[in-house]
Amino acid sequence: MEEAIPSELQSEYKMAYDAFDKTGDQKLTSKELVTILNALFPQKDKAESSKKKEKKLPTEEELNAILEKVGTAEDENGIKYIDFPKFLRLMTILLAEEPTNEEIFEAFRVFDPEKMNAVKTSELRYAFSKLDPRPTDEEVDELIKEFDMEGLGYLKYGDLIKEFEGKIPTPSLEKDKDLSLIHI
Repeated sequence: MEEAIPSELQSEYKMAYDAFDKTGDQKLTSKELVTILNALFPQKDKAESSKKKEKKLPTEEELNAILEKVGTAEDENGIKYIDFPKFLRLMTILLAEEPTNEEIFEAFRVFDPEKMNAVKTSELRYAFSKLDPRPTDEEVDELIKEFDMEGLGYLKYGDLIKEFEGKIPTPSLEKDKDLSLIHI
């Protein structure tokens, strides 16, 4: 679940939203949205951006998926747009921090009091039952089957983290991507 944006940041986003809302109708079209996102997520060269973790403008595909989740409206001319509350939700999603491998490792350690670098499958099942959205029992069974090959009831979470490294989608910008083609 997304965290709420602090009110002072909401005010800043409202000023930016209003500044890029060319018609003043409180509706950002796809062209206006691309312009504001380019302003909010300036792209640095690779050498500079690799020095520190910074947010990147999502690809067209990633943004369209997020916009589908956020929802868009359509005006009388069939032009899709987002209003300010949906823009705030979009920003919440775009600014969400992805956990680092170290943070994931530390989260697993909560279930590993003996510090064996392994977690009991029963503890893993319990942890998954508290997630939102909750994976199905079949998905959890498949994960356990894949990583508890010896059937001992433990998973080495280092192996699990390595397996999923880089498979969690994070916003990125593909070089030379024409962002004016983003459809909302």
